[in-house]
Amino acid sequence: MTIKSASAHVRHSFSVPAHTVFDAWLDPDLLGKWMFHPGIQNEEVVDIHIDGKKGGGFKFRVKRGDRVHEFKGIYLDITRPEQLVFTWISETDPRNTVISVTISKTSKGCDVDVVHELGEVADEIIRKVEARWQAELGALSTTLN
Repeated sequence: MTIKSASAHVRHSFSVPAHTVFDAWLDPDLLGKWMFHPGIQNEEVVDIHIDGKKGGGFKFRVKRGDRVHEFKGIYLDITRPEQLVFTWISETDPRNTVISVTISKTSKGCDVDVVHELGEVADEIIRKVEARWQAELGALSTTLN
């Protein structure tokens, strides 16, 4: 098993405008539909709070089985509709990771690049995080179309 400081990288193309995709990251109702989509994992959104400005934060509480899990972070940069950078902390993994979302306009809509800086982790964790982000971006695409 290799442990290294690494990032998960995923890219997804969307057939909707960049501002539509960007807004879906900050709208609590939309975010709950795609990030915690039942097709990804059997979970139920308990509540989502978003203060969508630089220095603002978010907190998501999600029920999985009989446990409620909390995810939270702080927005380090918000540049509409091109970029979101935020910290990500979950109670099951207390490391303070950073996620960068870059949205690039294309002739058919936009491309989204997600880079999740994970710190020192095993290769297996990188693959799992990339698979989860791919699933979530797929759910976002379905939600917006």
